Amino acid sequence: MLTEASIARKRAVLEEKLHRYLVEWPAMEEPPIHLRMKLDVSVPYIRRALQKIEQGTYGICDDCGEPIPERRLEAQVGAIRCLECQQTVA
Repeated sequence: MLTEASIARKRAVLEEKLHRYLVEWPAMEEPPIHLRMKLDVSVPYIRRALQKIEQGTYGICDDCGEPIPERRLEAQVGAIRCLECQQTVA
């Protein structure tokens, strides 16, 4: 079960990643293509995960409504879907 402390740590990680993606990387004169692609893919997930933290629904799959396993959230802090639902999207 996610504790308030673990959610606070995940929020800090997400906010740091969002800052890096939106402030630091664009400040590069010519960011490599893989960084630009990461921006396009990662930023919406990070924003949605932060929104879910604010709503109190972080750790719940956007699609099926089931809990996202903590192991998945540890590996992919911005996960908004359980692995099964994510595989149907990808």
